[in-house]
Amino acid sequence: VANDAAETMRDFNDLFGVEFYGPFDDEHVKLKVALPEQAAYQNLVGGNPRALANCCVIDFSHHMTKLHFFLDGAYDVARVIEIGGIDIDRAIANEYGVDEHVADQYKRTDYQGAQRSEAARAVYQSIAIEIGRALNFYGFNNPDAVIEVAYCCGGGLLLDPLVEAVAAHADLRVSSIVDVLPPMSAPLGEALRCPVAIGATMKAGR
Repeated sequence: VANDAAETMRDFNDLFGVEFYGPFDDEHVKLKVALPEQAAYQNLVGGNPRALANCCVIDFSHHMTKLHFFLDGAYDVARVIEIGGIDIDRAIANEYGVDEHVADQYKRTDYQGAQRSEAARAVYQSIAIEIGRALNFYGFNNPDAVIEVAYCCGGGLLLDPLVEAVAAHADLRVSSIVDVLPPMSAPLGEALRCPVAIGATMKAGR
């Protein structure tokens, strides 16, 4: 893994054949090519035989959690939940008496069981409840549509307790975005964090 931003940029360029620019954190990578996020997800999901036509993509990012809904294989709408990885860091920081940067490392390495700490679990529950509400609201507005699966991505997907909490509150299958990604040599962690970058390199409808 690269130790500085410049080296990390070069790694992403090599992995995906697309030129990236910084600064960025490890949850979000911005493309120099001006491709809308919706179009990148459409490339990734729409017409993909590995993806169900009625689904949502849940991005557990650093500053928020975002749901992207697909109806009959077409990108429909997004919903934003203003809770993300940074809130998990803050909760762990408060419980362990450390700063947020140290708490982030505790979270990533599960130091002293930080991922399953009481404070972290409270944030997971908040995220899960809001995801459940967003799914219910979408179903209310689209009574003939049944969202069958949630494909999850972002750094939060690496936190098993968070995914478990969401699965317990969502009346659908919760899966990884890896299930619909094309074959690639990129490390799993990188692929989970930047599916938009992967979608941006793909042609619509494969």
